[in-house]
Amino acid sequence: MAIGNNNNYSTDNEHYQILIVDDEHVIRTMLKKFLNSIGYHTIGAPNGAEAIEILKSKKFSLVISDIEMPHMNGIELLKHIKKNYPQTDVI
Repeated sequence: MAIGNNNNYSTDNEHYQILIVDDEHVIRTMLKKFLNSIGYHTIGAPNGAEAIEILKSKKFSLVISDIEMPHMNGIELLKHIKKNYPQTDVI
């Protein structure tokens, strides 16, 4: 997964699915727009509980998560992902 100033990245990135988990709509939207602009496929979730539901139906290469969120914090989400989806990287 490469992010850089190279104009060829969109074709390399198009196979990666990224789940963005943040309770702040502005942050989630900004990250989605940026990553989509360089060729990544993204889905957003407003909290950890919703992220878990999304993870049940789709495979992701990467999850980018906030730490402090309602319902389930980012650390709890990280533990769940590493236990149930060990092939998925988490930032």
